[in-house]
Amino acid sequence: MMKGRIRDYTQTILIALLTLSLLALVLAIWLLETPVEWDSAGPAAVAARLLRLVTPPPETIIVPRGLQYGEAARPVCVVWTEGGRHWAAQLDTALTDSAFDRLKGRFSEAMGSAGPPARQVRSAWLEALSSDSLYLEYASAQPLRAVALWLSSENAALPDVSVRRLALVSTDGAVTFWFVDERDGAPYMCRTSTPARDFPGAHQPGALPCRFGFEDAAFQRAPLCLLFDQTPAPSEAVCEPVSLSPPTPEVDAFLKALHINPDTNARFPDEEGTTYLGDRRSCRFSRDGSVHYVNPDASDKPLSPLSAAPQTAEAIEQARELLAALSPLPGQARFSLNSAEPSEDGASVTVTFVYELSGLTVRLADGMPPAVLVFRNGQLASADVRVLSFSLGGQPTEPLLSAQIAYLALAATHPYGDIELRLYYSECDGVLAPGWENY
Repeated sequence: MMKGRIRDYTQTILIALLTLSLLALVLAIWLLETPVEWDSAGPAAVAARLLRLVTPPPETIIVPRGLQYGEAARPVCVVWTEGGRHWAAQLDTALTDSAFDRLKGRFSEAMGSAGPPARQVRSAWLEALSSDSLYLEYASAQPLRAVALWLSSENAALPDVSVRRLALVSTDGAVTFWFVDERDGAPYMCRTSTPARDFPGAHQPGALPCRFGFEDAAFQRAPLCLLFDQTPAPSEAVCEPVSLSPPTPEVDAFLKALHINPDTNARFPDEEGTTYLGDRRSCRFSRDGSVHYVNPDASDKPLSPLSAAPQTAEAIEQARELLAALSPLPGQARFSLNSAEPSEDGASVTVTFVYELSGLTVRLADGMPPAVLVFRNGQLASADVRVLSFSLGGQPTEPLLSAQIAYLALAATHPYGDIELRLYYSECDGVLAPGWENY
């Protein structure tokens, strides 16, 4: 009799435990299908934390943003001019970077004290470049105010224009700041309070003598083309996709920059890659080197007078900071800002980056930029990145056309206006070939 009661009690307890396990399993499935963040409120979040279906975010996810902006692009050309002679690095990114690092303080000081810009004629601009000066050239147009922020010299007097060319020029014992507005192609000059003593200073060791096109009778339609005595010889180069198979330090850093916990259980691997979830946001890393992020909430919020005009410089900085997590992966290349285009209603801005190798822009075979980030109402709405690894060979490529022949060929196909004679890399099936283009 006693044994029968014990058996009945045991069966009842087992049935109760099985029922509770089934209920817990149903609850767990429901919670997994309903994304819950660690700091969410409500019974669902409490249950998820108790069942360890979400993990607490690491302390490093939220990083207070300071006032320092990082450079989203660096000049591809730095020219010293003293006594009518010019020096610059030729196809040497490390040397150009070193030169720019030496000059950043000078540009920061001058731009910080620059007064209102005054439009100048072309001859005055060319004369300025022949004077004692420091000249910078970017591969693509950069917002002038963003450049100022990169140099920690925010100045309300600087106009909201895009520039590729900047210069500091010694004028009457003071330094003047010059830039060319990409919209109208006109040069502008700003007076500064920076004295011209010890200006421009010694040129970078290793820099080579050069000249501008306007100083050579054979290159008058390419006035700002930089000419060296020797024909440039870019090295052979190749690239290949980087397989993004989490977890890796770069993937973790990228997710943290998106405020997605890399240790979350809401991640779903498959044969082609891995998808991470955070609220309604998702970020997918594919084995072919592509990254796709989408945030539907960025477009759901109503516009307000403040969010209707996102700051382009802030969008660029957020994009740069995000791509910095992947910067170890491209090998000898780097991401460089290509454009930042606000929408007509001012509610969004699209920021694109290209790869830059040895100071040359890389044109991928499909013609698309490898990184496109869209910001809406101050939030990152989507990001598409293709991660490629680049390597330079030790040998130069097949001999290039000389600058003179390339100039004549481009002049024949573009009979009017100035020519932007520039080298670039074109990619086809992972092989990079250098060539001349009219930018």
